[in-house]
Amino acid sequence: MLIDDLLENVSDLEGQILHLKTALSLPMDYIEEQDLLGLLYMSLQNAGERKSRGVYYTPLAVVKDSVDHLEPFLHEKIRLLDPCCGTGNFLMHVYKYIKNLDGIYGYDISPLSVSLTRINMALISKTDNLEVLYKNFLCKDPLARKSNLEFDVIIGNPPWGFNYDAEARQALKKAYVSARKKTVESFAVFTEYALKTAIDGGIVSFVLPQSLLNVKIHQPLRDYLVDHAKIKRIRYWDDAFDGVQCPAMALTLQKKHQGFEIKGIEVVTNSRTFRINIDRELDLSNWNFDLTDDEISLIKRIESPGKVVYLKDHADFALGIVTGDNKRFLSNIQSDDREVIYRGSDVYKYRCLPGQNFIRFEPKSFQQIAPIDLYRAKEKLIYRFIGGSLVFAYDNSQTLTLNSANIVIPKLEGLNIKYILAILNSRVIQYYYSKCFRSVKVLRSSLARLPIPLVDRQQQSSIIEKVDKLLACNVPLHISPYYEEIDAAIKAVFDLSDKEYAFIKADLSHKNLYLYNPK
Repeated sequence: MLIDDLLENVSDLEGQILHLKTALSLPMDYIEEQDLLGLLYMSLQNAGERKSRGVYYTPLAVVKDSVDHLEPFLHEKIRLLDPCCGTGNFLMHVYKYIKNLDGIYGYDISPLSVSLTRINMALISKTDNLEVLYKNFLCKDPLARKSNLEFDVIIGNPPWGFNYDAEARQALKKAYVSARKKTVESFAVFTEYALKTAIDGGIVSFVLPQSLLNVKIHQPLRDYLVDHAKIKRIRYWDDAFDGVQCPAMALTLQKKHQGFEIKGIEVVTNSRTFRINIDRELDLSNWNFDLTDDEISLIKRIESPGKVVYLKDHADFALGIVTGDNKRFLSNIQSDDREVIYRGSDVYKYRCLPGQNFIRFEPKSFQQIAPIDLYRAKEKLIYRFIGGSLVFAYDNSQTLTLNSANIVIPKLEGLNIKYILAILNSRVIQYYYSKCFRSVKVLRSSLARLPIPLVDRQQQSSIIEKVDKLLACNVPLHISPYYEEIDAAIKAVFDLSDKEYAFIKADLSHKNLYLYNPK
């Protein structure tokens, strides 16, 4: 009967068997807990269709970790749900702990997926009880109506970026507060649904994109979690999903209506595990849990060496030129009617490489361009936009930049642009940036929040003198010593101890300094 139901949901069965004849003739062994049926199903689906539905196959390591850490909550008397179960990979692993199909439920909107879930659960449980397989594993949209059941544990990997039609979007906006922004994000709605469907004190553990933690459009979900949940554990998976650009995490929540707190959260990354033992102030726009208590203490020290100022509302920012067709507009040949334009790869700390690309400056021909006076400013800082490292160069030649090399012109009263350049290129600020902002793009919003110590002219003059030496240096062996001399001066400006500075250097030891190398 299970196989009959499966075949009913496969269109053009004979044609597909013929097309897949070679693959279907390969020998395959059944491996307990491994969702081979699901892997085959996902592999044979159209990639574009999967993307529009926000569906991605969850790696076995992610499934195992998501289930195994919940062992204290998993026993035969609970009721557990995967509301977007796919082919049942999470539920198969759950059965290792809950040897009772009566307490395990799975829903999905794909009839074929649900048929495969029933087969998987029949294989792993060795049951011949068809009634429980058809009662508990259902083809349904759980978001469409309020559940009649409550669950002790809700687990899974909800779809990311499901493409809802206009009617569905309107219905979800009425039912879920996390859907009331312009964009309706499927994983946010599923997370809210899960918390509404869990019992008080129940557990929700979902695989989610890390963008939930800091992207503006996900603020409604963060607000909802603050009011209705406590974070028990966060497992940063980063790039665990093949072909998915957004880093992943597994977030374990407990349904609560009391005050939200950070103290007690277990944090797991690919390189370390720790528990947050000191409560922290929560920045609602940027949830950053991947910091130990000692790291948070150091961050606070960097934020308050005395009086600090910020670039927010005190700088002009500009994107580099978007030509729309670099092959057409750029040339590596200099001529009287072409001028130098910098790419991001030309930008190094303090200086840019000599011009290697040239362009005819025809503003009306370009796809996007900032106000021209920003490119032609008497002094400006140029920075790499991509890479996650802060790399700033000084420019007083009114040079153009492409959109991989953006511009900032500080306007902080009493602070020299070269002093600010030294701060932004320092290890101290790189450490602060890498801990506080998890992005491969160097965003304006992040730069605007970097602390810049307010110091007197005498302190600035000493640092500026060192910067000028580095800017004028064309001896490769002298570049690094000059940088270290400046960096030591910045350490003193932040009033850090030798131990704190050594900690920062060790933490950044794997990072490229991007020092200019004259040839």
